[in-house]
Amino acid sequence: MSISNNSLFSSLVRNRAGVLLAVVSVLGAVAGVAFLGYLRPAEWGGLFAIMALAAILERNGTQLFTQTRASVSAAAIMGAGILYGVPAAVPLAIVVGLAAWLFRRKPLSRLAYNTSVLVFAGVASAAVYHQVVGVLPDAAISVVVAAIGAGFAMWLVNMALVGAMISLTTGQTLLSVVRQNYLWLAVHFGVMGLVALGLALSWSELGMLGFAAFTAPVGVLALALRQGASKARGAMLDAASANALILKYERLLAEVEASSEDVAEFVSARREQLAA
Repeated sequence: MSISNNSLFSSLVRNRAGVLLAVVSVLGAVAGVAFLGYLRPAEWGGLFAIMALAAILERNGTQLFTQTRASVSAAAIMGAGILYGVPAAVPLAIVVGLAAWLFRRKPLSRLAYNTSVLVFAGVASAAVYHQVVGVLPDAAISVVVAAIGAGFAMWLVNMALVGAMISLTTGQTLLSVVRQNYLWLAVHFGVMGLVALGLALSWSELGMLGFAAFTAPVGVLALALRQGASKARGAMLDAASANALILKYERLLAEVEASSEDVAEFVSARREQLAA
């Protein structure tokens, strides 16, 4: 029995990434079902509108130069949580997870893990927002602080769970993964918290008209981010091509110089023979 237990333990240690994937996926599914049971939005139209927005934003997310994608779909998840309470973040997380999987053709296991991460991150962000609003005085600055806190909560959960998976699958330390991929995104998520607050307020105050007026600049922001990253990647590829061409010519020049030295040695040897 002890040998069998040791073998099982060794297998789990070797496949830590698989264990993390299974645990997070199962817990995320359980949490998602549990919170969906408490979902009672005052107006389903607003929730469906935000879900559609989330899918569109995720479709236009941008792959960066690290193992990170930048997308403002996080604002939709947080906006639903702010507007309708903690359970409302769950269907938005599911929509974003499905959109990411469908549009980028990732393995089914990636769908389960990433969606579970979004569920945890969305629930955490909504919980932080409503907790902070309940504690702070009833003032405009309170909701602003709460929205930024919600953004940081979402960033922290994403950083911890996705960073841990990258660390286990690549062999990098978690600290190096965080520094390279996630540390700079803290400000991004803080701003997305404010965007989420604006999204929630525009719907609650003006309905569909306010929602449309607010999402237009958000869409422009996502498009600008995508185009900027695309141009930056193109510039980097051009620079890489130029460097490769320079290296090629340097190698050719070195070969020519080496050939010239061989010819010079040959001529010198023949000259000595002719002189003799």
